[in-house]
Amino acid sequence: MVFSGKAPLPIVSKSLSSSKIKFLDLDPLEVARQFTLMESKIFNQIQHSECIGKAWSTPEVRTVAPNIKELIERANKVFPFFLLSFFKTYINDNLNNNKKK
Repeated sequence: MVFSGKAPLPIVSKSLSSSKIKFLDLDPLEVARQFTLMESKIFNQIQHSECIGKAWSTPEVRTVAPNIKELIERANKVFPFFLLSFFKTYINDNLNNNKKK
């Protein structure tokens, strides 16, 4: 599928003008957009043959399903980062709320 419409304007945080940017200062929608753009490039390279017979789970994965393998490896690297960021925010918010009580 090819997107033929005009791309949405990026959502830029005011903190991006400072020299120290924190991941949690970024707009979640914009992070999701950028992540989707990066992943879609690999996803669009997947060949039909990579999906046959669970080729991604064979010892020859690097040659028979390289794009699926790449998606899996990226997800395994990125998911813990997002999870950690989420829980760090959640814990900090709860600690701050408890201090206010």
